Amino acid sequence: MLKNIGNSDGWFVLMMNTIFSIFDTIGRKMGGTTTFDISITSIKVLSGVRIIFVVTFYLIAFEVGPSWLFVSDWFIIFNMMLFSWSNGYTGTLCAIKGPA
Repeated sequence: MLKNIGNSDGWFVLMMNTIFSIFDTIGRKMGGTTTFDISITSIKVLSGVRIIFVVTFYLIAFEVGPSWLFVSDWFIIFNMMLFSWSNGYTGTLCAIKGPA
């Protein structure tokens, strides 16, 4: 996507940091509203399911698996969006429900 721009690696890092910040903020906002409140058991399950991101980040970093998937820009960006949203959402819910 950014291959034709000078210093494309720097722009990619900047873009990924921006995506993380935006979706982390969205997740935190959602976690702080009563509309998106979930049970403590659901929070534990969602926190446990996040281990999938460890696997996907390794698959992306080492380009293992189908080349059309783990090296494509859309997958890398979508993976970052889900990771950052779930980080903000579960982090906020854990902080809210932790004292209980």
